[in-house]
Amino acid sequence: MKISHLRRVAVMTVGALIASAAIALGAAPAWAVGTTYYIDAVAGSDAQAGTTPATAWRSLAKVNATTFSAGDQILFHTDQSWAGQLKPKGSGSAGNPIVISSYGGGDRPFFDGGSLTEGGTVYLKNQSYWTISDLEIVNDSGKGPFVAAEARWGILVLNDGGGLLKGITIEDNYVHDVNGCFDCTGIGNSHTNGGIVVGANLSTVVSFKRDSYDGVDIRNNRVDQVGRTGIHFEDVSSGFYLWVDPAAISKNVTIAGNHVSMTDSDGITVRGARDVLIEHNVVEDAGQETSLAQNQPMAVGIWPAKTINTLIQYNEVYRTRYNHTDGQGYDVDLSSSDTTLQYNYSEENEGGFLLLMYSDVADIGTGVTVRYNVSVNDGTAHQKGIFAFSYGVKPQTHIYNNTVFVPEGSQADIMHCETCNVSSAWSFRNNIVANFGSGGYGYPTANATFDSNTFHGNHPASEPADPHKLTSDPQFLAPPTGPGYGAANAAGLQIPSTSPSSGTGVLISGNGGLDYFGNTVSSVAPPSRGFHEPLTH
Repeated sequence: MKISHLRRVAVMTVGALIASAAIALGAAPAWAVGTTYYIDAVAGSDAQAGTTPATAWRSLAKVNATTFSAGDQILFHTDQSWAGQLKPKGSGSAGNPIVISSYGGGDRPFFDGGSLTEGGTVYLKNQSYWTISDLEIVNDSGKGPFVAAEARWGILVLNDGGGLLKGITIEDNYVHDVNGCFDCTGIGNSHTNGGIVVGANLSTVVSFKRDSYDGVDIRNNRVDQVGRTGIHFEDVSSGFYLWVDPAAISKNVTIAGNHVSMTDSDGITVRGARDVLIEHNVVEDAGQETSLAQNQPMAVGIWPAKTINTLIQYNEVYRTRYNHTDGQGYDVDLSSSDTTLQYNYSEENEGGFLLLMYSDVADIGTGVTVRYNVSVNDGTAHQKGIFAFSYGVKPQTHIYNNTVFVPEGSQADIMHCETCNVSSAWSFRNNIVANFGSGGYGYPTANATFDSNTFHGNHPASEPADPHKLTSDPQFLAPPTGPGYGAANAAGLQIPSTSPSSGTGVLISGNGGLDYFGNTVSSVAPPSRGFHEPLTH
């Protein structure tokens, strides 16, 4: 489904409107020390100086032929469009990035890549300290993702031989209609093409070039109808897929406040980075085009791999497609260490709420904390479980204080195990599982600890033993009564202070101190079960 240009430009965020208005009024950012260049596709001329709106340049060719310096701004007139590739040269400096944005106070400037396969519609290569903001971007050949092996990008920021690059910000853009590929030529992995991609050494699956990034911020963008991936960060400079060299991978990667929908496959992914923050994003309807006959048909809403110290919080994922495998809202994938998944919402994802992966072949990942999340009617494909374990459980995996609601008629398993031949010690504590469906439990039984959970509703024979199990009604305030519940209604799954689940959990050290709603969780008194801590017990 295409979106008309009038509708596309009508979706500007409030932040983008404010930024555009500020530029139109001549209010430059406080850090700017360079030159401001203006580009006007209607009244501009490349023969002019380009340094005032009255002497604006006209073409992308003029911009691409110019080497810009720290603090420069490249501003495109709103309500206008350009065809081709925007590929400016130069690098900024710390505190003085080069900025691509808009002026004029109208709708976002529109860039049509016209089926570009060499770089993105907006393309930076081996450059540091750039900010890309307030643009509308497409790159569509009109072909389906399985017709040709052509990788495409809306925005591509690439490090290939550039060493350590810094200071990349991509914010407040609208990227859509980018048709990528699944069986691709020219890139090492098909995950690395799509709407917004920042990556190092993408042409191969194994690299020891030591190219990496420090400081990537992808924030407040809207990404719709792109393939393969919505927003992706990738660094393969640490070598083989399952090997992570902490000294080589990128660091300080933030993906926040984005809205991603109708992607061919994954929504938001990060692979090969440390100190990662993924928060306040919404992913809807991921996995629209994946196919069993193609390379890696799986899709997940949000997931990291080959990461160290990753925080995934305050996100919402809805209706991820199953497509023969995966289909979860969230995933902690191979060789990820020290991952915390907290304060997230998951609903109607066909494969389930969460996939936990661990391989018995050189997977060095360890340390997964899953807490204060809520899952509503996940696993609608009835093929996997709300919690899915693939090959086993990473060492030091702790799942506690989550709330799971499974409605009548659901056949989703609460837990599902795929080839669980590896099992380190792991725990499942203080959770509320309201299971009104017919699914059961399959999990790595060796080294598993279940304690102080509430298992309410139906009780299959496979339900885990728990020395402090409760089966009584947790007394949700306003539980779901049908599809489309939504994170805005998550308060309906709160429990009152009179609930049997209130104040009857087991104390967990380092519990984060806050529940899903920001209420204090004591570090010394027994907590409640589930994602909500009533103000009084």
